[in-house]
Amino acid sequence: CSTREERALEKTEPLTEETEDPEHPEGIH
Repeated sequence: CSTREERALEKTEPLTEETEDPEHPEGIH
């Protein structure tokens, strides 16, 4: 069940982070 959650987060996180904070997308984690 970890694969589905991981993939869903990876698909939603990068899209939202890039749109909101393109300067530091990996800094929100």
